[in-house]
Formats: sequence, structure tokens, C-alpha cells
Amino acid sequence: MWASFVRHSVGTVWWLGIATIGILANLWAVVEHYLNAKNALELAGTEKQPLWRDELVGRLLGAFMPDASLANALAVTVSVLEALALFILFHELFHVIELMRHRRSHQAAENVAEVDEAKWRIIESLTLMGILGVFLVFAISFDVELFRFRALAVVLGVGDSDVVPARDHVVSLANIGAYGYLAFTAIGALLLDWSFQKLDDRCTLLLALVEPGYQALRSGTPSQTDEILFYGYDSDGQPVYDSNTPIAYDTNGNAIATFDATANDQAPTTPPAAPRAEQAAAQPPGQSSAPSADSPVTPPPPAGVSPAAEGEMVDVIGGTDGQRIRLADALADSNRYYVDPTTGWVWNGPHWEALRGMASGPETKAA
Repeated sequence: MWASFVRHSVGTVWWLGIATIGILANLWAVVEHYLNAKNALELAGTEKQPLWRDELVGRLLGAFMPDASLANALAVTVSVLEALALFILFHELFHVIELMRHRRSHQAAENVAEVDEAKWRIIESLTLMGILGVFLVFAISFDVELFRFRALAVVLGVGDSDVVPARDHVVSLANIGAYGYLAFTAIGALLLDWSFQKLDDRCTLLLALVEPGYQALRSGTPSQTDEILFYGYDSDGQPVYDSNTPIAYDTNGNAIATFDATANDQAPTTPPAAPRAEQAAAQPPGQSSAPSADSPVTPPPPAGVSPAAEGEMVDVIGGTDGQRIRLADALADSNRYYVDPTTGWVWNGPHWEALRGMASGPETKAA
């Protein structure tokens, strides 16, 4: 393990150094390209007047580049756009190679969806490379003619832009120059749209990461990573997660004789694995799902539990230990028993009345 870690660490540092050298070399190549293009454009008779003298954009450009001329501007356009276009071209080429590997691996696994997705991504990348390549042909042709013109002018010792060293090269440069300008303009537009698409993809991925937290913050509900505090149950048997809501049962389901808003001062706990109703529904057959005999009100019926049949023996809540009665008999003797119409649970009549009076609070008694 340590040998692999050291080997991969050394490899990472090695290729990080190679990548740094590659970045510096490419930056220097762009600078060198700019200087050669500027010199060639000046020898070809490009306007040497400073840009700040222009009537339309002179004030704007003069604030940032007061001494720059048209030759400087054209040289920057040629060197920077050509370098970026070549970078994207090779980037897409390596991306196509990676997609072909991805497609081949999923073909072996017979994953049809991934194979089709890789195929269309390859087509998309090849289309971009084709469009970019067409404009690069004209741009590079213009750049090559410009470099040949400069080399010939230097060899012949021409230093004055008014002297033409070779008419054929000037004519060729003029012919390809118009298409070269259009090609560089098209490359700039293509790079702009490509960068917007990549930016949109990255923003979509970023928003997908932060959107759940934002929605939780906006709605006021805790996110999945937040701990939910459980305080107990209210008088209807519903779980309480708000410290300002009065509780009638503690977190273990035991009844509280009197309750108010201050009853939540007890230490909150993490909610149980299943709500109270779900726990009652999950009990094995044959065990009573009835609430505690001390409960002041009837909790809601457990999910999935239907009222007992009239001939079925049920427990008497609040009665003697082990007391059971048929549901039909309890329904017939309403003075001694109370049958909940929703759940079918049977309560001892006096016990039920006592609990109702306790749950009604001081207000009922005063009335």
C-alpha cells in the first residue's frame, strides 16, 4: 500500500511539473507569435497610427492602450484566437478518444443506453471539431503567408513598409488576408458560444448541489443533515417537533396528567425509528395494539389496522388485569363499556369517564 502511495504521489508531482512547463511554454509561444505577427503586419504596410486617434473607439482604447496601433491589435487577435482554437480542437480530440473507450467498455457490458449516449457525444464533438477546423484552415493559411512574407522581407533587407520585396507573396497575402479576418471573427464567435455552453453545464451542476439546501432554508424545514428534535405527543397522539406546542404524552408515550406550553422544557430526544402509530401497526399478531390504560384520550388508529369484528375477543382498557370481552357484548352494554367507533377499542366505562374529565382540564371543572 505504501509503495503504491509513494509511486502515485511521485507520478502526480512529476506530471504536475510537466503541466506547469507546458502552460509556460504555451504562454511564451503566444507572446512569440504575437511579436512575429506584429512585425510582419508592420512590414506589410498596416496602419501604424495609434488607436487613440480613431474617431469612434479612440477614447476607449486610448484609456487602456494609448500607444497601441492597428498592427498590435491584429497581432493579438491572430496569436490568441489561433492558440485557443487549437487548444479546443485537441481537447475535443482527446475527449472523442475517451468517449470511444467508454463506448467500448459499455458495449462489452451490453449497456445499450450508455453506448447510445457515447455515440451521440462523439458525433457532437466531431461536429464541433469539423466546424472549427474549417475556419482554422483559413486562419492558419493567413498566418503562414504572413510569416513567409516577413521572412522574405528580412532576407532581402527590407525595412521600409513602402518597399515590396516580392509581388507574388503580397498578392497571396492580400487574397488570403480577407478570408483570414473572417476566419478569426468566426473562431471568436465559436469560442464564445462554446464557453457559454460549458459555463451553463457547470452552473447546472453547481445549482444541483446547492438547491436542496436552499429549498429547505426557504421553506423553513430542516434539511436531511439537520437533527430533528422530538418532544413527545400532543392530545391527539400526533408527534410534536415544535418546542412551543403543548404535549400530552412524553417521548415514551406515557400520559402527562396536566400539560401546558412549559411541558416542553424537558430535554428533547431524537425521534424513534417509527412513529407511534407505525409501531402499533408493526406489532406481531395476537398482541394488543391498544394504548396504555392511563391515556386520557384515544390515540389515532394504527395505520392498516381495521376495527375488530363483533365476535372477536378484545382487551378492556382500564378494566381488571386480563379482562377481555366480545366486541358485540361491549356494544350492547354501553353503561359499563365505551367502544371507540374508529378503532374498535373497548374501555372500562367509569375509567373512560374519569380520563375524559382529567383531559378536559380545569376549565371544564370550573364550568
